[in-house]
Amino acid sequence: MKGQEKQKVVALGAACAIVVGGIGTLTFFKGRERSRLHAQAESLDKRMDSARAKIQRVPALRKEVEALSKQIERYAEILPKEAEVRHEAFMDVMDQFASEVGLVIRKADPVLDPPRSTRPGTPGGAGTATSFRRHRYKFELEGTFKNYLRFIHRLENWDRFLEIEGFHIRPLGAQVELYDTEQDDKEIEKAKNPTKTIDLVLSTYTYRKEGKAGGTGR
Repeated sequence: MKGQEKQKVVALGAACAIVVGGIGTLTFFKGRERSRLHAQAESLDKRMDSARAKIQRVPALRKEVEALSKQIERYAEILPKEAEVRHEAFMDVMDQFASEVGLVIRKADPVLDPPRSTRPGTPGGAGTATSFRRHRYKFELEGTFKNYLRFIHRLENWDRFLEIEGFHIRPLGAQVELYDTEQDDKEIEKAKNPTKTIDLVLSTYTYRKEGKAGGTGR
């Protein structure tokens, strides 16, 4: 009889241990699940906060885009049109300015910019549209320094944007390279002549909206 009661007590103890162990295991896994859900909830809260902040910035970004678009339009108004920078049309304007101030244009050649990368995603490369295009010209002028200043004044007062990239003034007929020491006397005589040879580089830009084709012709 005592043996049976002892067995019952042992069995009851084992059953209790199993139940307690099961409850403990269930509590452990439930705790892990709650921690995971809590972490997910915190992550979602942060993402929602970030999304709300971005949404709040949208009106300001729209205003900024509109302001930049208007600024670009203002710049575009003073830039030459594509037709105005084609060689013949551009030279008509330059010839008019030069004749008005007594300069002679001996040469006028376009200066080509180095080719840009054609890799997709690079400025001016495949997959992108370039809105601003630079046009450069190199001139060889002949006239006095005073006439040259008057010519520059005409350029600065033109209703289109022009940039003077550089200029070089030398005696009439002299070469750009350094003078030969044996020719010093001749070069001094050339320098006395008020009429000079002037090398001038001008540049300007044209603007086109993305998606519109445009180009300069010669």
